[in-house]
Amino acid sequence: MVAVLLLAQAPKPPKSLTFVGKPKNIVFGHAEHVKAAGGKCDTCHPKLFPQKFDQSAIKFKGGMMHKTAVEAKASCGFCHHPNSEVKGAFDIKGNCTQCHNEKKS
Repeated sequence: MVAVLLLAQAPKPPKSLTFVGKPKNIVFGHAEHVKAAGGKCDTCHPKLFPQKFDQSAIKFKGGMMHKTAVEAKASCGFCHHPNSEVKGAFDIKGNCTQCHNEKKS
């Protein structure tokens, strides 16, 4: 019963988050990622990301940081790496506009 009350009081997660990036900002489709995780928040939180919006926590900087995160399977690279076993996940290499697309909703 306590868990139900805590869930009822929890803030509703955002549908999307916008991170400042280059050449374009990154619009992270939180709702679609929650759906892909089967509604399980603990798939990503807190092991990959804190449960609050924190631009610095993404740790997925341009250039080598993309490669570093993918090789370590950290941050976004946890799912988005070559030969991903995660249904619907894509390799970041060559797919820049998948994330760097401010028009995404």
